Amino acid sequence: MKIHTLTIAILFLWSSLIIAQEKLKFSTQQTRELWQVCAVSFRNINPSIGQDIYFPTCDCYVDHIRANYDPEVMEKMTQTESSKLAQELRNKCNPKKSNEENFT
Repeated sequence: MKIHTLTIAILFLWSSLIIAQEKLKFSTQQTRELWQVCAVSFRNINPSIGQDIYFPTCDCYVDHIRANYDPEVMEKMTQTESSKLAQELRNKCNPKKSNEENFT
């Protein structure tokens, strides 16, 4: 049993070294900064907003940015591009009010 477990462990470690891992586009610091900007913005707009609202929303914002943009693009965004991104993020990540009236 011990030799079987040891063999599996060695194969696992070997395969994790062999399989190329994708290089991260955003550093850990950049990711944390994006998340912090999001969280502070939510709290500034509405200080009474709960963590249960802005935590998952900021996670979604950061995930979307990391999946679809490069850090270099983020640094050079124009005001128009920034507004477009903000709308993209709102459409994708913001919770919808369940009690909105439907006028159709």
